[in-house]
Amino acid sequence: MEVGIEIPDINKIEVGPDNSLRYLLDGKYHKIVINIYDAKNIRIDTDNIEELNKYHLFNCRTIDKMKQKGLKFRYIISTNKTPKFKYKGFDTRGVRVKRSDQELLFCQNCLHIYNRVFRRDANVDSFNKKNFSEYLTKATIYIPEESRYYLVPDEWI
Repeated sequence: MEVGIEIPDINKIEVGPDNSLRYLLDGKYHKIVINIYDAKNIRIDTDNIEELNKYHLFNCRTIDKMKQKGLKFRYIISTNKTPKFKYKGFDTRGVRVKRSDQELLFCQNCLHIYNRVFRRDANVDSFNKKNFSEYLTKATIYIPEESRYYLVPDEWI
């Protein structure tokens, strides 16, 4: 099962009017999820997923910092519809481990954008369980004249 598409240049990812990350593929924009695949100094055999890198849906402060530091190449686009990701790190013995189903948490900076844009009061845990797949399966249309966001099925676009 393919769980990610490598991004040679994160600048190819576009930012929608609602600050969502999107990628042009086959002539259509798709909402995307990105995450760092290679966690160079992180143990991934822990049950404490708070210690692991987070995933991103929006152009947040964390993504801006990574761009400024020149570390944008570390991200991949996830193709999963659940908050489980392709991830590489170390086990307790220091051996490199690859996973295709590592659970990650939503970035706190992205969560602030999500709550503001969609007028929600989600927290990281509730977003992972309830809002993740809903967000990815609906398209966001921005109507500047009315300054509102509408969620509609992709097939309407």
